[in-house]
Amino acid sequence: MERLICVLVGYVFGLIQTGYLYGKKNGVDLRKKGSGNAGTTNALRTMGWKAGGVTLLGDCFKCVAAVVVVHMIYGKTHTDMMPLLSMYAGMGVVERELRQRQDLSSVQQIYGSY
Repeated sequence: MERLICVLVGYVFGLIQTGYLYGKKNGVDLRKKGSGNAGTTNALRTMGWKAGGVTLLGDCFKCVAAVVVVHMIYGKTHTDMMPLLSMYAGMGVVERELRQRQDLSSVQQIYGSY
């Protein structure tokens, strides 16, 4: 049950679209410009280095934030499993990102081995 909760925590953090939010703040809808993806590469190509850097750091922070939340939930009770639970939280973020890009074969490869 802990693993599922960790994946769900990661998935929730993966729902935050950093590139879209940064673009919206600057009056640009990244989903309608460039490749149509709200990711780092499209932010970089469409809005420049600063937008690409902010998007990359925001996407990295999503994973870190998911791991911190998992540590807050299970840090005292499951100390021996924390590396595994942290990995599941990170996988939840990545899984959401892959689904957003509709790269379902990668999602199947990740979860096919578990």
